[in-house]
Amino acid sequence: MVIKASSAGQIDALVADLASSSAIKREAAVARLTVFGRRAVDRLIALATSDASSAARAAALRTLEAIGDPHSLDAALAFVNDPDPGLALAGVSAVRGFVRSRRGAQIVDRLTAVALDRDRDEALRLAALRALEDLGRSAIAPLLRALV
Repeated sequence: MVIKASSAGQIDALVADLASSSAIKREAAVARLTVFGRRAVDRLIALATSDASSAARAAALRTLEAIGDPHSLDAALAFVNDPDPGLALAGVSAVRGFVRSRRGAQIVDRLTAVALDRDRDEALRLAALRALEDLGRSAIAPLLRALV
């Protein structure tokens, strides 16, 4: 997607703000980047998959979640299995909106595996289960029985 020079400069500055040590600055950047929508997705994916701090990468994933563009799905899905629980949690949140998409089966499989994995962080497992609730209670009933 071609981005106007003025927008590109603003997006670059806001993406840089996602790496700020100030949580307020990061959250303001998340909100503003969400307004740019699809125009910011490629830069956000680049930040999320970089060697930046976990806070910056998680902020990029939260922004991708808010934008909800399908182009971010592969990157977000990769984070579901990240060894950093905070990044994995951000990945789960980022894919939640795609559970009913045409790639829903792949997402459901990944989230189900996380929810059932007793070696994973409890908060992460719960987040995966909550993401699957979007399918309806009857759809996740077998999973709930397996967890008991």
